[in-house]
Amino acid sequence: MLKQDPTIPFTKEAHEQLVKELHRLTIELEAVKERVRVAREMGDLSENGAYHYGKFELGSISRQLRQIQYQLKHGYILSTTTSDKVRVGNV
Repeated sequence: MLKQDPTIPFTKEAHEQLVKELHRLTIELEAVKERVRVAREMGDLSENGAYHYGKFELGSISRQLRQIQYQLKHGYILSTTTSDKVRVGNV
């Protein structure tokens, strides 16, 4: 079995963008949880479209959060250089 390096290289800008997205999704997750709570109080869940869509949204947001958290946990910010080698972050 081939062992892979668990680190993910990021530019500083890409890392900052992931942190912003993590924050946005965390806020959105709380809003969707509240909508699901309200939809659950409406009654019969078998025919409650708002509840089912809310549950779908929760799954989608949770999946995105896990992916970003994994990337941030296993990633690192590359230092930019002016060498003549092709590398992420070099111009």
